[in-house]
Amino acid sequence: MTDKVRIGFIGSGYIAGAHAERLTKVPGAALAAFSDVQEERAKQLAQKHNGRAYARFEEMLDQEPLDAVLLCTPHHTRRTPIQAVAAKGLALFCEKPPAFTIEDARACIETIEKAGILNTVGLMYRWADITDRVREWLDGRKVSVCQITGCWSVIYWVKPDSPSQWLLRQDQSGGPMMEQGIHLLDAARRMLDDDVIEAHAFGGNPIEPKSANLTIHDTVLANLRFAKGTLGAHVHSWSHKGWIFQIRFVGHDFELLWDIANNRMTGKVRGVDVSYQAKDDPYEAELAGFVKAVAARDQSLLRCTYADACKSFAATLAAVQSALTGTVQKVML
Repeated sequence: MTDKVRIGFIGSGYIAGAHAERLTKVPGAALAAFSDVQEERAKQLAQKHNGRAYARFEEMLDQEPLDAVLLCTPHHTRRTPIQAVAAKGLALFCEKPPAFTIEDARACIETIEKAGILNTVGLMYRWADITDRVREWLDGRKVSVCQITGCWSVIYWVKPDSPSQWLLRQDQSGGPMMEQGIHLLDAARRMLDDDVIEAHAFGGNPIEPKSANLTIHDTVLANLRFAKGTLGAHVHSWSHKGWIFQIRFVGHDFELLWDIANNRMTGKVRGVDVSYQAKDDPYEAELAGFVKAVAARDQSLLRCTYADACKSFAATLAAVQSALTGTVQKVML
């Protein structure tokens, strides 16, 4: 490996651009190449970051001497590029969600493990300062309630002619719970050190009715059962013109609330007020961690493997399927 970690991008849309911008601040990262089926998007990022542009990721992987790949495509196009990256023996940073179906998840886990490549998924809240602090506070304590709230204005900024229109299609994005809610559910799993085993969800369109351009539920509520006994409720809505991201934990002698939108933790532990204002950028932390791990060839430096991220995917998928079918869903992977 050269002194710098040479990174190629598969997918050059919004999230790729955001990651690329943050990587310019990470010592040791070299933005070598960008690919996208809409080649103009790849050219724009390549020009901005002094890299090379490709319309086909296969050509990029064949021609560029890369060390790592950021996979930033929509999650209904994961399996083929993951197999290609693994075949080249390159380190993989896969955007969330890690797969589109359980079959894809299983196949990709097998591919990655057989290839032995360094791997992670972009679930940035695992790298948050507050996540670490809550893990310490919850260690050894029984948690009765985990309450997750995610409300954002996605429906209103995705225009009919937008490249992001796929977000509003159930058959492509999976809706608010899958495309975005997985972040919060994964963070809860991380802090609880626990897995969801069962989900019963309800979906509706109380604000924005379904149409030809909107086939998702604008709001989904999922009741969750964790393996260690914690009961959870996760509501995720894309029809709120604001930003509310919160995770609350409650036990017999404590309650903690992480207000993610303001990066602040408040609550009480044994009657004592606790408060912490974080100032970190978990997006930057996860990318810096990835570059460091690739340079050191050390998987242990990463906080999320592809296989573990698929546990969050499986739990989220169970909630999505429950909302669509009206039945309780066991989490299967």
